[in-house]
Amino acid sequence: MWCPDSQRTVRCPQPLKATRQGTAKNKYGRTGIMNLGNTCYMNSALQCLSHTKLLREYFTRDHYVHHLNSNNPIAFGGEIASVFAQLMKNLWAGNSYVIPTVFRRTLAPHMEAFASVQQQDAQEFLVYLLDALHEEVNRVIDKPYINKPEIQEAASSWDHHLIRNQSAIVDLFQGMLKSILECDTCHKVSVAFDPMMYFSIPVQCEAALYQYITVAYRPLDLSLPTTWFRFKVLRGGSVTQATRELYSILGTSSSEQTIQLYLHHFRHMPLTEDNTMDQVSIFAANHSIDPVLEAYEHLPVKKNPTPKGKEKPVENMTILAQVIHRRAEESDGDDDDDDEDVVTIIRVDANATNAELYDLVRDEFEDSTLHSLEFEREACYDCPRSHSLMFAFEDCCSRQQDPQYRKRKERSILSHKHIRLYAYWSSSFAPTQSPDVNHSSVTLASRPLSSSTTLTLDYCLRQHNTTEQLDWHNPWYCPDCKTERCAFKTLSLWKLPKYLVIQLKKFSFNSHGIRRKIDAQIIYPTKGLDMRPYLDSAVRDSVDNTIYDLYATVLHHGSVNMGHFTSTAKSNGRWYYFDDDVVEEIREEDAVDHSAYLLFYEKRET
Repeated sequence: MWCPDSQRTVRCPQPLKATRQGTAKNKYGRTGIMNLGNTCYMNSALQCLSHTKLLREYFTRDHYVHHLNSNNPIAFGGEIASVFAQLMKNLWAGNSYVIPTVFRRTLAPHMEAFASVQQQDAQEFLVYLLDALHEEVNRVIDKPYINKPEIQEAASSWDHHLIRNQSAIVDLFQGMLKSILECDTCHKVSVAFDPMMYFSIPVQCEAALYQYITVAYRPLDLSLPTTWFRFKVLRGGSVTQATRELYSILGTSSSEQTIQLYLHHFRHMPLTEDNTMDQVSIFAANHSIDPVLEAYEHLPVKKNPTPKGKEKPVENMTILAQVIHRRAEESDGDDDDDDEDVVTIIRVDANATNAELYDLVRDEFEDSTLHSLEFEREACYDCPRSHSLMFAFEDCCSRQQDPQYRKRKERSILSHKHIRLYAYWSSSFAPTQSPDVNHSSVTLASRPLSSSTTLTLDYCLRQHNTTEQLDWHNPWYCPDCKTERCAFKTLSLWKLPKYLVIQLKKFSFNSHGIRRKIDAQIIYPTKGLDMRPYLDSAVRDSVDNTIYDLYATVLHHGSVNMGHFTSTAKSNGRWYYFDDDVVEEIREEDAVDHSAYLLFYEKRET
């Protein structure tokens, strides 16, 4: 079939070959819509709305006239509702096709984004049109001004919404989502209930959504073994999310235990909450190693009092110090890291001096003598040693009495946010380390992630309900921290509408801001979709009717830049395929198409 929008051939479902009894008598619901030049997105959405029975009857029987809100300042004087009603009547008058020139001409001044001949998105047009129709027939004549409070009760939230919004669109299409946001720092929890016009769900396969990471957990107590873990995390998720998952496996929390992550073999690079797993994977791939992390337990920070006569310390700032322990006789060798090195992590008050840092490191191993403590890449002047040395104790430097040296020794480490130290101990230094052990998660995570591009709607719906962490491009303002945070967000369905519109998120943006299409086939039921498992657990058992049947779909063929929209719809018990003004009857099983983009479900009558 020739596609006028994209100048390419579009493959559509095969029409039925058999002669149909009685179809000549009943052509209603089989009317096509002429393409006016890249308006396939509009035509496909209009066909689905045309086959939404209660909406169609509301407009074709002129019930909407009684609710026209001509005084609504954000409506359009009833123009869009009136022209939409006339179009619905024309579509159900038994014509072979209609030409929507008047409809588009009326919309153009109010919907400038859809006035040009450029390609547009069917879902965006659908939402824009439904919003416009809602305002046109909103039964609330004078909307009261309301400061929206933070409401944590669903019933109150819905009542609050209805104070300003009451229309046939709300009655038929709107449900409610529950949103839980948890601060990744202070764990402040915010619960909100918001109305929804459509339900947008991810469609990526497991391998595209997740990745396995391996973590070597090194406890503070060196007599305990290093334990290897393996678990899956969201691609693009933050390092904080990976840390949170590790806490969960360990059966603890950040309030009880403190962990710092590093990229394996690159211990000079501490990972921060700003880092994403994508960055970790890219860096690892560039160095031909697997994305393996090292997690070090460290002691909580001990704040130092401010001595009299000194400046007020910087509040809430700490320094991360990575200490590589070696024997003193190894100090003349190469400072390159060795996998056999004993490494510990300490986090100290930013106002601590170098001498205080020395005492803190020395206290780690009370049975040994700390020979010297050296900073990486910052050399001490006039030092006979070949390695970089900032300051030393015992017999390292011959100028310990030098006033300048003593000044350096007392210098604050505030100028650094992460420091690496080499601690050289007496020859008696011999910390015991148990052999590494594998956690059970290493075996459990041996199953490869599924890379299948054929997914079920059930899988996609369950992915929607999983907790995700926001990134720095879309942070949440924490009222307790008084700053933006990469909060953890969990969405769940709370209230189901009469007509449920599901958007399969096949279009996404990559890290460079380029839009791409996800080529995945979604298997969805045409009858008996039970939404109960995807409802919030608090209301799952109290909702009476959760069964839906499919009655229309919007399909997208081709790529992002060269695409074409078509639709399917059920009318009088038969399924039809609409390609602008061309209409063909299809089998019900052909309504399940790999090009599906929007699914329209109707709640089954009980």
